[in-house]
Amino acid sequence: MDTKKLHFLFLSFLMLASAGPIHARQSIKDTIKSCIRKIPKISVCMGAAGLYWANKWFRIPGTFNPTVKNLNTTTVVPTKIKKPDISFCKRIKNIVQKIKAKIVPKRAKIAVYNKGDHTTVKQVLDFHNGVKKVDSNLITIFSRGIAGYKERPSQGGGLLGAYLYFRDNIIHTPCVSFDYRESRRLFDFGQNLAIKSLETVYNEVAQKNLQAKIIIAADCIGGKRTLGFVGEKNPANVETLVLESPLTSFDEFTDRIGQSYLKYLGRHGASMLRKLFTWYFPNLQPNKDDFWNKVSNIEDKNIFIGHRKDDSLVSDKTMKKLVHTLSKKNNVYLYITDDKTDHHSRIVPLKETQRAVNAFYNSLGYPCNEQLAREGAELLAVARKNALAE
Repeated sequence: MDTKKLHFLFLSFLMLASAGPIHARQSIKDTIKSCIRKIPKISVCMGAAGLYWANKWFRIPGTFNPTVKNLNTTTVVPTKIKKPDISFCKRIKNIVQKIKAKIVPKRAKIAVYNKGDHTTVKQVLDFHNGVKKVDSNLITIFSRGIAGYKERPSQGGGLLGAYLYFRDNIIHTPCVSFDYRESRRLFDFGQNLAIKSLETVYNEVAQKNLQAKIIIAADCIGGKRTLGFVGEKNPANVETLVLESPLTSFDEFTDRIGQSYLKYLGRHGASMLRKLFTWYFPNLQPNKDDFWNKVSNIEDKNIFIGHRKDDSLVSDKTMKKLVHTLSKKNNVYLYITDDKTDHHSRIVPLKETQRAVNAFYNSLGYPCNEQLAREGAELLAVARKNALAE
């Protein structure tokens, strides 16, 4: 039956039921008066029906089939240009705006500036729309998070996040970035759709660069997505993970938010959050979040994890559990910072973090900032001890 006809019959039934039985001797006038007296009841019934159907509509999950194109996938390759002609370079925000407007250039030069300095060019990146075959035996895939960078938009945010990692000396290889779909109807807290999106990009990168080893760099929920993907799909070309404050399971995430921000609600805070998130994000399925099973499947990887002590979204206890699980089958380093300038993630702008990451790269024979690597040797040794201690 047509949906509109079904709705009409349903509302007609409510009106008749509210009006009560019509007796044989009751005049039409009396019947009308009786119906009028019942209007408040009819209104309540119609309002309830409206709320029911509105909730049904609100809870419909979205559908999305990820492709390299609709994920806004781009490739940037670091160049060796010493003194670039700025007139030929684009600022990162110009490219991001074009991604948002769906008029992405095929190629461009992007100028990388030092933090807080928009006059001196630190590096030039060769930008390509899509996934490019590169002349390198090592490629980075950037798995973006949503860790509070105010300037990071949903469209083009992957490229912007990768740019910041270049600026902060975390990425030194050709890099492929993309955008996860994070609208209300599609957001799944790093579950099926997120893993499928990362898999789509990985497959294209691996297919076009058969001999290249892959690093996946990620922050915040991008780290959870990465660990879920590697644990579930076991991608052969992925050799190394660099994770900045990775989130873990949905339950531990909501528990930590309750501890950090909803203390006045006691033990009920986390429970209320779970119900709210599950209702608001129809694609989120907490009961199917088998994050820890996936993590236990990861093996033979080099993994660097940066963690902010007393992080407001990832507790120290949860981080210890993650490192302990990964260390059973992988070469793991846990770098911990006591920095208090922020509450979650955003530790790569810190020089100490950069030193530790570059020392990690240097230990693997990867491209790195050699000065930072030398300065970070002791930090890396401590990070290794931190991981072994768990």
